Order: sequence, then C-alpha cells, then structure tokens
Amino acid sequence: EDIAAADSLNCSVRHLNFLDSPLRRNQKDVLFQPLSEEQATISEVCKYFDQLKREYPASTIFYCPLGVGWHIDHLVTFEAACKCISMENLRFYAEAPYRLVKFQTELRTSGLRSIDLNLFSRSFFSTQYVKAYLSHWNNKILLDKITNYENLTVPTSLYLSHEIQLNELLISKGLAAKAEYKSQIAFSDLRTPQTNIEFYYSLSNQQKGQISELN
Repeated sequence: EDIAAADSLNCSVRHLNFLDSPLRRNQKDVLFQPLSEEQATISEVCKYFDQLKREYPASTIFYCPLGVGWHIDHLVTFEAACKCISMENLRFYAEAPYRLVKFQTELRTSGLRSIDLNLFSRSFFSTQYVKAYLSHWNNKILLDKITNYENLTVPTSLYLSHEIQLNELLISKGLAAKAEYKSQIAFSDLRTPQTNIEFYYSLSNQQKGQISELN
C-alpha cells in the first residue's frame, strides 16, 4: 500500500527495518506509551536521519509527524528528528486520523489548559480508530493518560505556523494516494471522496495560519 500510494504521487519510498510498536513492544496499546523506554530506538532512527543528511543537500526540508495522538512510533520519530535535524530544516504535520479528534492538536501544542476536556473526551471516543483499537478504554483511563503522560506537549518553539495551500490537483492526488491504503480506510474517519474533499476545503478556508495538517 505504501508503494502504491507513493507511485500515485511520483514519489520514492524506503522501508527500513524498524518494527511497528505492537511487534516491538509486544502489546496492543500504542498510545501514551513511555517514551523513556524507547531511547535505543530513537538512537537508531537518529542514525538513519544522519545518513539522509549526508545524502541530500544542506537545504533539504524534512517533514515529520508532530505526535498528535501520542502514537509511540510517531513520538519516536519526532524525538529523533528534533535531536538530529536542525530546526531550520524541520517541518511538522498533524497526523490523521488523530487530528480529527476535537482539541487533540491543541492538546499536543498547548497543553491541558487550552482545551475543553469533556468535548475532547466525547470526540475521542466517537472516532473510528478508537472504536476499532481502544474499545477497552474508558473516560477515566483517557483522562489519567493525558494528565500524567511524560511527553504530552511539544515546546512552543517547535510550533511552526504556515498557511495551508491547497488546489484541485493536490486534493485529487492526495485522495488517490489515500485510496491505496485499503486496509486503513475503515479506521480513517474520512471514508468517502466527498468527506475527504469537504475536510480539505474546511482546512483551507478555516484553519490558515495553523500547523500544516496533511494526510
């Protein structure tokens, strides 16, 4: 699916030898896992970033997940990027489907004071990925995790604001690439082309100046 999506965008892709969290950690939950237990993996990812920096010009921009949703694999990538790549060369994106939870991006960038916890919780438990993977969670578990997690927010200096610039070509290419991830569509909360288009236009029209939110 990765290769097919990349082909639709005329992009190349490299698959490395890192296991996904459930295989690496031998447990189902991937959200709010202790980042302190991932230092060896972070170091290995840093080595790969160092290799990329040697391969590409010094002006190369690296796009990395912001860690919205606190998926441990995304946080590992975020931490490695921040350690190994100059801030001038880094951009961050808020990940789907986690960013679709109301206040989740704000929770990552601004912390608990910036959100309505009740609305956040209701939005969180209404999303497809939570219903599919976190049906064993309840409101108390969620609130305990976000109030006690060691890496809840990112430093303010890492919040890079820039306008979202979309056009029909980019939207159509994005939809074509997304459609290749057939195993994930049921959990994406953006299941039809129409809802994708409506969401993209809402970003373009209503959220300019915020962090780049790309699928």
